[in-house]
Amino acid sequence: MKRATDILFLILVCALIFGIGGAIFVLPSSAFSQRENRPLAQFPAFSLPAILDGSFFRSLSLFYTDQLPLRDRLGEIYSISEIALGKRESNRVLLRGGTLLSRVEGDGEIYKYNLDAIGSFLEHREGALFFCPPETAEVYSHLLSRSERGLLDAIPPQPNEISEKYLRVVRQMGSEELYFRTDHHWSAKGAFEAYKLLCEALGEHAYGEEYFYESVASESFLGSAYRRSS
Repeated sequence: MKRATDILFLILVCALIFGIGGAIFVLPSSAFSQRENRPLAQFPAFSLPAILDGSFFRSLSLFYTDQLPLRDRLGEIYSISEIALGKRESNRVLLRGGTLLSRVEGDGEIYKYNLDAIGSFLEHREGALFFCPPETAEVYSHLLSRSERGLLDAIPPQPNEISEKYLRVVRQMGSEELYFRTDHHWSAKGAFEAYKLLCEALGEHAYGEEYFYESVASESFLGSAYRRSS
């Protein structure tokens, strides 16, 4: 009985492995992932130099990874299982209160280097303005635990007054209104508030909301933070 069970299990495993491998070549390849907002790897061109230097097999591995049948569903199942196990972090993305936050990993030296480079760039461009949106961990700091708020110490201070003003606007109006819950980008409302601050800093007239309209770019892409976490 045990031998028959082992043989049946082996047959099922082989059928699964060869079935998935065959399905990758039978089913049409997807060129783009709306969920991840990126192009997917295609079957690599066969050539002797590519085989000899190993690039063919590296590209083939990427092709299998990107074209795996039901890849999006499997990713969702993995995320659900991680949450069910009590995990609240995946690929440096924190899940807090239904919101995804990028883990704070500040580096003062890199920050200063980048800030100096931006300052040097602006010196030779009259009328230019630098605006640095806040990190999502700052925006949703009320969702962090007491120990996690210590991570905010790694974030350098806002580089200028306009960036500080925007952070104050976010906290006053509510982060849920100005930022997406599954992405680190601001919403259309958040972008509009930033636009008004930029116009004020540049001495320009800011048009009202009635002069603009919103359009939906995608209903399937849930954001870069969601992509990284699943």
